[in-house]
Amino acid sequence: MSNSSEIGAAEIVNRVLSEGLFINRDALDLLRKSTTKEVYEKTISKAIMMTREEKVSTVEVKHILAAISISRGEAAEPAQVSRVPLGKEMDSEVEIIYNPPDRMPVSDSVESRTEYFQSRLNKLERILRSRPDYCSPVPIGEISRNLSQAPFKAIVIITKKEWRRLVVEDLSGSATVTLPRKSDPELEEKFACLIEDMVVGLELRCFQDTILIDDIVLPDVPDTPIRKTRDPIVTVLLSDLHVGSTYFQEKEFTLLTEWMSGNRGTAFSREIANAVKYVVIAGDIVDGVFVYPKQENELKIVNLEEQYGEAQKALLKIPDHIHVVIGPGNHDVVRDAIPQPPIPRDLMRELVTDRGNVTMVGNPAQTLLHGIRFLVYHGQSLEDIAASVPSIEYSKPHEGMRFLLRARHLAPVYGGNTQICAEGEDDLAISTKPDVFHAGHVHVAGICSYRGTQIVNSGTWQGQTPFQSNLGIQPTTAKLGVHLMKEGRSTLLSLTDLI
Repeated sequence: MSNSSEIGAAEIVNRVLSEGLFINRDALDLLRKSTTKEVYEKTISKAIMMTREEKVSTVEVKHILAAISISRGEAAEPAQVSRVPLGKEMDSEVEIIYNPPDRMPVSDSVESRTEYFQSRLNKLERILRSRPDYCSPVPIGEISRNLSQAPFKAIVIITKKEWRRLVVEDLSGSATVTLPRKSDPELEEKFACLIEDMVVGLELRCFQDTILIDDIVLPDVPDTPIRKTRDPIVTVLLSDLHVGSTYFQEKEFTLLTEWMSGNRGTAFSREIANAVKYVVIAGDIVDGVFVYPKQENELKIVNLEEQYGEAQKALLKIPDHIHVVIGPGNHDVVRDAIPQPPIPRDLMRELVTDRGNVTMVGNPAQTLLHGIRFLVYHGQSLEDIAASVPSIEYSKPHEGMRFLLRARHLAPVYGGNTQICAEGEDDLAISTKPDVFHAGHVHVAGICSYRGTQIVNSGTWQGQTPFQSNLGIQPTTAKLGVHLMKEGRSTLLSLTDLI
């Protein structure tokens, strides 16, 4: 079989130009990477048809994604949406891998915190030991006592970061290690990205009475192939509805549910809606009460139970053949410290019990949907990461999420803005690599792919509040993540792209 690299860029551009249209660079690259010679003509023809349907002049990524999905699995032509949605013809396949329990202990003792950080070190050390060069690390206590000149490999947790120095420790003891005065730019950049409480691998050597850093290794996720389903189904990724807020975009959310019902949209977008089997919501279902100062001035509904009642009405508009997974956020009625238990089922009894295909999970949670592993996390620690790592911007949350994957931990900073329950087992370590990493919280959408994992921050359904305006936050509203399960690819679509 020919591969996608044999489809030349000039061939595609000329084909599109011959139809009186243009194609943007991202769409061109996607088509070349994702399409074989056997289905190329069918795919480009459908993408051109969809572009004309929208009465625009440029073939975009959304057109290519939809055309690929149709060409590889759906028999219906774009203008002929099947009466029975593809998502309705299939049973849900939902398996919870990790879910915080409904009741969780809370302790702030020195013993519980010590046990917690030992758990973090042990979990991430096992990951680093899987590397051939770190399979036999030397205890840091032994290095600091002997001060031999031979190079060493150590796996440590950073307890303090200073200018060009780290205080690190493991179960054998602690030591101060120093970045050499003349280091290569790559090592300098690695050092700049380190933050306290991270677990890292260090290559060390001793010079006189100083331990010098020669290299830094993060636990990181392995580079593995993208996992895909056999069926061309779709998962919609949402977060931060904030029902109850004056700024909740109720009209836009209703349009979203109408699109998922197949009642709105262009021919190409209805094909996507036809294939939706799952909706995953990563927290902040409601706006809550007393979450921040003077919040009551920004509330349309001031009663918490009434907020959840209104949220239930909004979510019940999602077609009942779509399985909905709901996690909490910092505005929901659960404890602030993560991991957070699921939202109490009683608050949305009709949605959860009567509808029957709703799964309530905690924060974070790992779930298999049709065999694809989703890591669902509200994203509280993204604020700490943006404030602590110079290269990461608040306005690009996907970069912060990629950093968390590299650190193999959802909240490496302890004692920052993110409240962490340091109780025994550290359940925030990312022990298993996800296929899709989905978060929200910062109200800014972002997307990227990293080593076979699709990273999606899905923005918000709440307009800019005065509180956000004062902080200079410009939210990304009425946008949704769409994960094409058969393609193993995610994209962000605006509601205006669909309706």
